[in-house]
Amino acid sequence: LEDKNIGASSYAKSQGKPVKIWGLFFNGRLEYWVLPEEVDEKGRAKSANMTGKRYNYFVTTFLAKWKRKCYRTFPKDEKVPLIKDFERFLRWDSSKEFDNMKAERDAGFRTVKQHPKLSPDLNAIEGWWSVLQQRLSLTAPAERESHAVFMKRLRRTVTWLNNNALDHGKRLCTNQKDRARAVKKLQGARCKW
Repeated sequence: LEDKNIGASSYAKSQGKPVKIWGLFFNGRLEYWVLPEEVDEKGRAKSANMTGKRYNYFVTTFLAKWKRKCYRTFPKDEKVPLIKDFERFLRWDSSKEFDNMKAERDAGFRTVKQHPKLSPDLNAIEGWWSVLQQRLSLTAPAERESHAVFMKRLRRTVTWLNNNALDHGKRLCTNQKDRARAVKKLQGARCKW
């Protein structure tokens, strides 16, 4: 693009609005929630950001249901280990307006506290977001698509991954020791995961 005097950043800006997705990657399956659209000060639709209140809604609305869907035989009394990013609102407790840690426990999850802050190689969903993005790129139309059409394509792509790439997804969900060895060998540098 640069050779033809079209700067990469200018090209990217004309490709439409971003869609922000949060999800759970468990037992090789991806379940997701697309953040709602908001209207900015100029009246244009834009994707909302995740906040503590939205995260609480996300947890209380979806996580317990997704746990049952992704792994039906998981013992009911046992909490699912949850690896997540380090935004502060993800770790809100009873000192805040929304106790997100309690909401996670109520949904059947427990936060893995010793997980490194910046470790996409150790967080299986990060790699799966890349797989999803690659698959979406393969099916992207040449012309601009509407939000509704994209949402349909996203739903179909996730369903395709959950049905056809389940073994690969399960491997990503269970190879934490391999990942840790690779990160340790590279002294904390990014590895293939």
